[in-house]
Amino acid sequence: MQKSNDRIVKPFSSRKVSVGKAIKLLRQRGIKVNEDEAAIILDFLYLLASSFKKDDTAGG
Repeated sequence: MQKSNDRIVKPFSSRKVSVGKAIKLLRQRGIKVNEDEAAIILDFLYLLASSFKKDDTAGG
């Protein structure tokens, strides 16, 4: 059974960037990753972005 490259990471299903899209974007920049690696990268970037957003609004 083949995994779909367009699946969205389950805990972050409300997010708009799919694993497949992340793989394509990274590949365009010469970075080769598999589905699991792309999912980890997306998780990290979403956590980083949400943390920055919280810090940005708290700082006034």
